[in-house]
Amino acid sequence: MRRALVIGIDNYPTAPLNGCVADAQRISALLGRHTDGSRNFDVVTMLGETGEPQFTKALVKAAITDLFSKPAQVALLYFSGHGASTGFGGYLVTPDATAYDEGVSMADVLRAASNTRFRR
Repeated sequence: MRRALVIGIDNYPTAPLNGCVADAQRISALLGRHTDGSRNFDVVTMLGETGEPQFTKALVKAAITDLFSKPAQVALLYFSGHGASTGFGGYLVTPDATAYDEGVSMADVLRAASNTRFRR
């Protein structure tokens, strides 16, 4: 099975974005089906739209952990939203970010990805 987690966040309280949710929706549609309509990736889509309950670092981290914890032929993570690079590394920024706790660290993403059990 091919698995994908697609995240798009527009709803940042102090710096909202436009287009990340739309990008995630398009990517989900592209990954979900081949042009002939047959199934491609098993896609989980998370959208942080204006008016939606806010995404938290814990929610995003749990979804990433789930993606990479199950056997897969391919495991793909797509994130559209704010990112940050600090002296401590890179981050997928979540709406609940604060100074020195920007969101999900890329180091954590890579650790989770390294646990994927790939199968043919």
